[in-house]
Formats: sequence, C-alpha cells, structure tokens
Amino acid sequence: MRYSDDLFHLIKSMEKSEKRYFKVYSSKSGSEHLYYLDLFNAIDQQAKKGNKYNEEALLVQFEGKGFFKNFSVAKAYLYKKILRVMREFYAENAAKDEVIREMLSNIKYLIKRSLYKQAKKILDKAHKLVDEHERFSEKLALIKMERSMINYGIFNETREESFQRLYDMEIYSINRTKEISEYEHVANQIYLKALSTGKGDTTKLYEDLSELNNHPLLQDENAPNLYSTKRTFYHAKSMCYRAMRDYEKGFVYQKKRFDLFEEYPQFIQYSLPNYISALHNLLLSCTYIKNSEDFNYYLNILCSIKAKDKQTEVDIFNSSHHMLFRMYLIQERFDDLLLIVPRVEKGLEDYKGSLGVVSEQNIMFGLSCLYFQIKDYHKAIEWINKLLQYEDSIQQPYIQSAIRVMQMFIYYELNYTDSLPHLLRSAQRYFTKKRKMFELEKNAIDTVKKLLKQSDKKKEEEIYNAFKQSVAESEEYIIADLLSFMGLKA
Repeated sequence: MRYSDDLFHLIKSMEKSEKRYFKVYSSKSGSEHLYYLDLFNAIDQQAKKGNKYNEEALLVQFEGKGFFKNFSVAKAYLYKKILRVMREFYAENAAKDEVIREMLSNIKYLIKRSLYKQAKKILDKAHKLVDEHERFSEKLALIKMERSMINYGIFNETREESFQRLYDMEIYSINRTKEISEYEHVANQIYLKALSTGKGDTTKLYEDLSELNNHPLLQDENAPNLYSTKRTFYHAKSMCYRAMRDYEKGFVYQKKRFDLFEEYPQFIQYSLPNYISALHNLLLSCTYIKNSEDFNYYLNILCSIKAKDKQTEVDIFNSSHHMLFRMYLIQERFDDLLLIVPRVEKGLEDYKGSLGVVSEQNIMFGLSCLYFQIKDYHKAIEWINKLLQYEDSIQQPYIQSAIRVMQMFIYYELNYTDSLPHLLRSAQRYFTKKRKMFELEKNAIDTVKKLLKQSDKKKEEEIYNAFKQSVAESEEYIIADLLSFMGLKA
C-alpha cells in the first residue's frame, strides 16, 4: 500500500468526534496548519464518497499552492500530525492503564527534581489505583520509587518501619503475580487441549481434560481471592466442560465469570474488551444449550454498551451478529435473520479491515447457511464464493471444509450435473491436502455420488436422512456443528 493510501484510510477510519477535534485543533494552530486542514478536508470528502483514493484530483485541486510543492512530504506531515493530535485527544479520555503510566512518569520527574512531597501525593493516589485494578507489576515499580524516597523525611514512620512495610508489600505483589500466572498457565493448557477436540476419537483428550479439570487450583471455587484469579478459574472450568461437551456446566461457569463484574464493577470500563469477551462467551454457551431467555437478556446488555471508539463498536457488531446467526439458525428463525441481513452487509462493508478475517468469515458463513436453509441457493453461492477468495494462510479451515460440503449439495439441488464430478474431485483434493480426510467429509462426497445415481424421490430422501443421521452421531463435532447450521443434521 502506498503512503498516500495510508493517509486516505487513516482519515476514512476516523470517528466524527475525532475529525471534529482535529479540525478545531488545526484551526487554532496558526495559518500554516490551515493548509494541512484543507488537505485533510479534501481527502475526507473523497473518503465519504467511497473507498478509492484519487491523488490526481488532489494534485489538480492544490496545483499552484507553493506550500504543497512536495506533495509526498505534505501528506507524510499530515499523517504524523493526525496521529499526534489523536494521542492528545485520547489522553483526555485516557483508560486507567494510561493514567497509571502517566502517574509513574510524573512521579519519576518529581523525584528527579527533588520535589518529594509532591511525588508522594501522586504516589499515594497511584497505590490506591493499582490496588483497585490488581496491577501488580506497576505496584512493584511504585514500591521501588517509594523506597528511593525513604531518606527524605516525608513518611510518618521510622525508616525501619518504611523498609518493612515496603518489603511486605513487595512480597505480597510478587506472590499475587505468581498466583495469577499459575491460574493462567492451567487455563492455557486447557485451551490448547480444547483446540484438539472434535476431530475424531476423543477418548485420550477427554482423559487429559479430566485430569486438568482435577488440577488442585481448580478444585476449590473459594480459593482464588482476586478478580484476575476468579475470572481465570471460571473461564478455565467453562472451557474444560465445553470441550468435553458438558454444555450446561460450561454455561454455569461462564455465567459466574460474567457475574464477577457485579462484584468488581471497576473492571468494566477499565477493561471493556474483557467485558465484551465475557458476554460473547456467555452468549456462545447459551447457543449450545439453546437457552433463549438468557441469550436475549445478555444480548441486550451487549447491545446497550456505549461504544466510545471504533474498535469497541466493531467488537459489539461482531459478537452480537455472530451469536445471532448461531442462535437463530439453530431455532430456524430465518425470517428474523433476513430482517437483519442489510445491517450485517453494511457492517461487513463499514468495518472491513477492522473486523478481522476470522470474524468476517464467521459472519459470511452464517449468511451462506441462512440462504442454503431457505433454498436461495444462488445467494448462498455468492457468499460461498466470497469465502473461497480468502488466501490459504488466513482461511478458517473448518468453515472452508463446511462450505465445500454445502457447495456440493447446492450443485446437486440446482442440477449442475455436468459440473458436479469436477467439484467432487476438487473437494476431495482440498479435504486431503493438509490432513487426513474427516469421515463426515467422505460421507458427504459419497452421499452426493449416491444422489446422482438416484431418480426415486423416496430413496433420495432416505439417502439425505442417512447423511444427517451420520452428522448427528459423529464424534467429529466441530465440523458436525457447522453442518448442523446448514440443516444437515438429524
């Protein structure tokens, strides 16, 4: 991408409030900055009209203006200026971790200037903030700073008392950091094991997961006494039960994880991505157990979050629509899904590049399943083709497998008998290219071959039902779950 494209896409991505702040800032910064504001406005107008950057039009527009004699330099300057102004804009709306970093910098500066009393005032506030948000690495940094100030007579205690107090705080912080790390290590082991489930024989994996579920750290629900360790405890238990397909228990622990925010409300705004992630996983658990009441309740909470930045807006769009497709496809609420399709298509366009390729493919897969289920096969093929266009390195492999199965059945339903043999061979090559072919993939190819030879409608229905039954009984439940969203499950 050329540097000029970078500037265009940066301006296009900016929120209205950000653009307004930049314009006000530039208009107050002297006549020189007004030239750059003109360039900003010109590119902003292009961005509002579409996705294409037209440098030739800008060169004509600014021709003869000596200030832009070197257009590349002007664009580079404007790009850096936007980033600099946006840093100031978000400094005024800083998250707690940014506030803590700012406090640490201010304390260091004041200590260098021997302004120890001023440094201590900020230090006391910083201690309170890091304690409230369990920021133990910053706590250790504060302790180190405070230790350097002991000899300057600003503490209401003896030096011996100060050293002992700081030592106790330091040991506590080190132990809590170690404790958090131990819980996260167990959770990561479960996560890695969970990735391997649903790919065939799960006997050994279930044994390993059961062993991890019986880990000493995961036995006593009352043992973790920090927000961080409680959150990890509940998430680890939920991942473990979900991987072992005990979805009811998985839901129970995801709900406990989310309910922690009532006990620790400071962590909602402090770490909004974690809050959205907890809602996402809770909604996912609801889809597994088909719990509509709780699904609607938590979906309303997710959609009521006020996004103060584009990434939060994107995260809410992704989680809400991905989960809506899962639940409504399970419930066969196709009319309700069709009502939100325009909104979904607009979101895919507006958030392209911000949504992430995994999220894009999840939502596109939902759209292809919807159209397949309502027998609008041409529309389904449109979305399948978009999914097939992703490069190998960023494809979702199970989705790619599922849409090839869908494609085979669509070609059969549309009576594309001339193209089907080639498609079947192509699908088989894909299934075997990177791994051993799943039994369900083989069954799908065999099913379509049988259907091609069949002219009896009753026999055709029996062949279909036999395949759906094989999906329902399969231990390859990752691909089986995806096929179920197409209605290919008994």
